[in-house]
Amino acid sequence: MKRISVVFSITFVMVSLVQFCNAQEQKRNILGVGMSIEPALFGASMVNYTSSYGPGGYYLSQSAYATTPINLYLSINATPSFRIEPVFGIYSFKNEQTTTTPGYTPPTSTSKTEATLTHLGLGGFYLIPTSNSFQMYVGPRIGVNLITSLSNYPYYNGSSYEQQKVESKETDFSVGVSFGAEYYPISEFSIGAEVAGNYVSFGNPEVTRTPASSSSSTTERKQHIITTNGLFFLRWYFVKSVDQQ
Repeated sequence: MKRISVVFSITFVMVSLVQFCNAQEQKRNILGVGMSIEPALFGASMVNYTSSYGPGGYYLSQSAYATTPINLYLSINATPSFRIEPVFGIYSFKNEQTTTTPGYTPPTSTSKTEATLTHLGLGGFYLIPTSNSFQMYVGPRIGVNLITSLSNYPYYNGSSYEQQKVESKETDFSVGVSFGAEYYPISEFSIGAEVAGNYVSFGNPEVTRTPASSSSSTTERKQHIITTNGLFFLRWYFVKSVDQQ
């Protein structure tokens, strides 16, 4: 009788441990934050700045890439197989130069240029777990880029030099499909990579000059790019849940 009691006791303990382990395995990540880095853009200048000085006038130009090199994410695992992921990124550039040229009028001139690219986006992904520490995902991402730029430089109006200010605003849209994978060295933290194909439609910039230009010409731009890109990801999940069966 004693042996039977011991066997039942051991069996009860083993079943309890199995149930506890299963409950632990049912825990899943619900909410986290992440960061992506695009190696092709990391460390590169977002704005290309060109200037020329001399009695013939001044020229300034700037351009921006189609995305920010570093983005921040809010990873929301709505279900065990579906993730919603808003994204935010910003890149800002500012440059100011003062040039002194004896013999010119004016002898000292100052030019400024700045640009800001703000990226807002949203992704929706189907999650494909392959083990407790590794999973893949696939789904679309959509986004909008808000680009503003400002240039301030001396301009010769035919009789004298005056400061010319040029402001530009532009809105670009992007849509793409992404495929990624992430590895969990611990349950709350993942390291991943993602490849994507994207279509970016560039908006027509709205340009304002102060003082207003006497020219009545307008330019309408139609431009888009189709590109592939790769991202490295870090994600940290700080909210977990235990699914009930």
